[in-house]
Amino acid sequence: MKNRNRLCCYCSASCGCCCSRVADPAAAVGEFTIIVLPDTQNYSTSYPEIFTSQTQWIANNKTALDIAFVAHVGDVVNTSTSGTEYTRADTSMDLLDAGAVAYGMCPGNHDMGGGSLYSTYFGTSRFSGKPTSRQTAATITGTTISCSVPAAWISLSSFFNTRRLPRY
Repeated sequence: MKNRNRLCCYCSASCGCCCSRVADPAAAVGEFTIIVLPDTQNYSTSYPEIFTSQTQWIANNKTALDIAFVAHVGDVVNTSTSGTEYTRADTSMDLLDAGAVAYGMCPGNHDMGGGSLYSTYFGTSRFSGKPTSRQTAATITGTTISCSVPAAWISLSSFFNTRRLPRY
């Protein structure tokens, strides 16, 4: 039997939401879902309820869709020094923690810069107690992904523009 695995992607406010899914998740033997959560900076700035509803939906559907992993691919906030934006993002991402949903994050260009609060909210301490996560710096995260398909998976998140990295 061929495995068909789902990749769900929440797009930015300008794109709306797109998500592929199977008609009967209970019948999806050997299938799992990986969700990509990109560019939430506008939600952290102006629409935190959308960010929260996305992560709540993910937590609520973890079992039904066999959600193995959520990849936040950066640009968590719009202003890297805004405690308000990071607090909103933290509140939304806390729902994944509460729902025991495995996830990884890496900073985008909006998250970095002088005085960035990224490592305060999403640094090594956030991931240190999780058995599937290995974070060597606030900008590099490795996560072992567990799913129903017998295979070894790892997600590696890394910031690519090292000239903008803060010193730790």
